[in-house]
Amino acid sequence: MREEAVWLRGELIASRLGPEEPLPGGARCLDADDALRDAGGVLAPGCVTLPPAWIGGLCRSRRNGLRPLIVTCARPPDSDPEAARTGALELDVLSGGTLDAIGILPPETRAQLVASGALRAIEPPSGEPGDLRTDADEGVGSVGEPDRILGSLLGLAVGDCLGAPVENWPAEKIVRVHGSFRDYVSGRGWGPGHPTRETTFALLWFREFANGRTVHRAEDRDRLAQALARWVIGRPRDFGHLTRGVLRGYLEGPPVPTARQAWGRAGRQPEFNAALSRAVAVGVALPHDPDLRWTSAIAASALTQVAPVDLACAVAIAEGVAAAVRGSDPVDAARACTWEMRTAVALDEVAGGWVPGGPEWNSHGRSHPLKSLQSAFWAARQQRSLEEVLLDLVHRGGDADTHGALAGAFLGARDGPGAIPQRWLEPLRTRELIVNLAGKFRAKTFRSHQPREG
Repeated sequence: MREEAVWLRGELIASRLGPEEPLPGGARCLDADDALRDAGGVLAPGCVTLPPAWIGGLCRSRRNGLRPLIVTCARPPDSDPEAARTGALELDVLSGGTLDAIGILPPETRAQLVASGALRAIEPPSGEPGDLRTDADEGVGSVGEPDRILGSLLGLAVGDCLGAPVENWPAEKIVRVHGSFRDYVSGRGWGPGHPTRETTFALLWFREFANGRTVHRAEDRDRLAQALARWVIGRPRDFGHLTRGVLRGYLEGPPVPTARQAWGRAGRQPEFNAALSRAVAVGVALPHDPDLRWTSAIAASALTQVAPVDLACAVAIAEGVAAAVRGSDPVDAARACTWEMRTAVALDEVAGGWVPGGPEWNSHGRSHPLKSLQSAFWAARQQRSLEEVLLDLVHRGGDADTHGALAGAFLGARDGPGAIPQRWLEPLRTRELIVNLAGKFRAKTFRSHQPREG
């Protein structure tokens, strides 16, 4: 290992598709070692864990325009340099893609920088203009929060089931084959009320919260990755080639480095929406803890989707769902926390009147997760009933199961389970599981907030 810093800047800049520009003189250097130690993690593949407050500080810093952000960290004693490099790139992914560069320093070099004051810690929010708003601005509505949680999960499931049989069909084909349907239809191997991976993954993550576990630490990621690997061995049909390969790779390597290596081998081009339903579960379960919510949403995406725009979309979805559970406006909440430019532009377009559809609606290009993001927040802004909005959206074609699931989650949180037609709930195969998990989560949350005796 050279005595000077080993900057991984070139790889990070390339992964964001930004220009190779010199770092300005006022570069902000942040120290990661204390954060790693405080969270019980080290700079090694599969062992990186960062405190939620540290992630929250990074997101706020990026959102407030403090750039570039450079993180430095010491290589663990006797560790392999390549392993330290892989661990540093994992740290970047788990930081939401907010970093411009990472420096791996020998311990003595880091000590010199600390002594000189060149390294800084992540500061808490300062309250200055531009800081993210807090969850204290909870809205007021007629639907209680427990019902919003149940409504969001049920809404996700019914939206998934409505869209699955017509996924990736153009609107003209949907009408030609099924007409203007108002109930579940069968097609593409899906029967009425049968869930796809959107519901399966969302409930897998929500079950962790209902059981009182976290989902962002290294041991959490490994546990969930093993569950996904065992599941994909059964050859589920709704998986793309890249994601399937990543999941199988979990049987041999740590999850986030495995996903990032697969993305790198694909030329850093794939940008998919497969992680967004997991972000719904995070938002539903953590409506009042922004730092933990962002950290958990990033970790959920990082298991399979590591492109910076994927990570930012996951945070935006979690933030929007959390706002809906609180009774606040999802679009405003997501716009207030978004640091990634393309995600911010997509949300601004929704706020400006964007509508789903168009000539490229069925394509799976680089903007694929942004289409799902926009369709979900478009639905959240509609003043029509849950039934009308979901039927309208799935009839427009595109990635209808994901779009329907995300939109249903927002609308169900807004309107509660009573807004979901009974004819959709009765054949829903995951209904009983959702009701049981929501009840278990509510009971556990209630007990955790009870005052201790004595």
